[in-house]
Amino acid sequence: MLPDLVDKPLALLFLQDAATRTYGHTLLFSIALCLAGLAFLLASGRTYGLALAGGSLGHLALDAMWALPHVLYWPLLGGGFPRVHEDISFLEMVWWALNDPVRVAGDMLGLLALALVVAWVVAEKGIKRLQRDARHRAVTTENEPV
Repeated sequence: MLPDLVDKPLALLFLQDAATRTYGHTLLFSIALCLAGLAFLLASGRTYGLALAGGSLGHLALDAMWALPHVLYWPLLGGGFPRVHEDISFLEMVWWALNDPVRVAGDMLGLLALALVVAWVVAEKGIKRLQRDARHRAVTTENEPV
């Protein structure tokens, strides 16, 4: 969902006449995420960044971005993004998207996956903290006089 989390606020706040598939829906964005994820992996040994990059690439595939090559390959095919038809507002575009059951189901699955990843990371940190606290208590108990 990261490409949508990047592009939808951009379209709403800054690119009023642009479609909601802009910078976050480009291969350049996904490649940058892959490189950042690889750097994070090398620095920390964690694969979260690569998982995020993989999710972004999967999002591009599910959005069939090959049908919009001027967006997918931006800036190689030109610097512009498609424009929204002048007769439709951003809110009307959101309403149209919410009435598409396939799009809503995909977004809900993306939200669920994001929630699961966040829960996993939080649980992992909580478990490590509990283990560290238990080790600290064990060492403190061993050193106490009887």
